[in-house]
Amino acid sequence: MAKTNKTKFIILGFLLEEAHSGYEIGQMIQQSTHYFWQESDASIYPTLKVLTREGLVFSETAYVGKRRKEVL
Repeated sequence: MAKTNKTKFIILGFLLEEAHSGYEIGQMIQQSTHYFWQESDASIYPTLKVLTREGLVFSETAYVGKRRKEVL
């Protein structure tokens, strides 16, 4: 049986409410699930790329001051 990537589901759940950057998603995961599940940035960002490639999320560029960030 293939292993299910649960990170995809938690990210999609957070993105149902509103658009977030990868950093914001990481912070929300850390704050909401840290008692029973931890996820590193090393797995969040590749998962975001997979979700984008699969057409499940779309990113756009947003600027905060002079800083550029990708919002999903």
